[in-house]
Amino acid sequence: MSPRAIALLLVVVSVAVIGGVATGATSPIETHQTIEIALQSDGDARWQITTTLTLRNETDRVAFEQVADRYEDGRIESQGLQSARTAADMAAASTGREMAIDEVEYRAEHGGDAGELTVAFTWENFARVEDDAIHIGDAFATDDRWLAELGANQTLIVDPPSGYGPTDWPYGVENGQSRIEGPHSFESGALSGTFVGGVGVGALGWVPALVLVFVVVLGLGWWLYTRRPEDDEPVPSPDPDDEPAPDPDLLSDEERVEALLDRNGGRMKQAAIVEETGWSNAKVSQLLSEMAENDRIDKLRIGRENLISFPDEGFED
Repeated sequence: MSPRAIALLLVVVSVAVIGGVATGATSPIETHQTIEIALQSDGDARWQITTTLTLRNETDRVAFEQVADRYEDGRIESQGLQSARTAADMAAASTGREMAIDEVEYRAEHGGDAGELTVAFTWENFARVEDDAIHIGDAFATDDRWLAELGANQTLIVDPPSGYGPTDWPYGVENGQSRIEGPHSFESGALSGTFVGGVGVGALGWVPALVLVFVVVLGLGWWLYTRRPEDDEPVPSPDPDDEPAPDPDLLSDEERVEALLDRNGGRMKQAAIVEETGWSNAKVSQLLSEMAENDRIDKLRIGRENLISFPDEGFED
């Protein structure tokens, strides 16, 4: 291994991921870490901890490839994974819920001037679930308070499941995710809140919601009446090839991915799906894994990227 790769390796293994500051004191290599927590309706959470390193020249890129191979093979153990296992043990003792860290996955990707090292895992019973409400926070509220702050080069992202909205989460949700940038200190109990399924209808109540639907339908009917063609004016026949694109707001997450694939010839890179949807990497990764398990898509690993396609497209090319 080259001296530069050794220096980069020291940065990787010395970064404190959970509750600390991501720094590389042994090297001027710049780093940033993103901690993504994708909540699931059953109380599990899919975690994804990504360390992004700035690669300034070809020497850095070659060194990164040497470290990346060892990282993906599991020969370099992530400190973030170690911290998560310790935190899960403390949280299980504190909450009384059985917890485990499993489905561990290591990934390494690079492009241009940046390289990414990612460890992903499922934290079982991370949240408390009651009916259609997901309560998070008690796993953070251990005596040790293992996530008390974010460093200046750290970001925390919380992704509620599709169709869930916050009721008392203090950090807000935009484009389906809550994003907290460091540096940031969390007071005791600050990282807690509830996400409820169907919160949009629940917030309005059924009666106001029905009234709103009635008003919309009535207004649409009046608009169509006033726009009707005159008796002697020919009505143009619809063009069968001119099919309107579906409204993304009316599609489920799975249907939105399928619509993207359909518009792109049945195949897309996973990174392109992240860019098109604006969702987080963790949410897209979890969603595509579920769709692959249900045979709605196929995934193929090519180098440092995933190629996504419809099952009937194949990967012969």
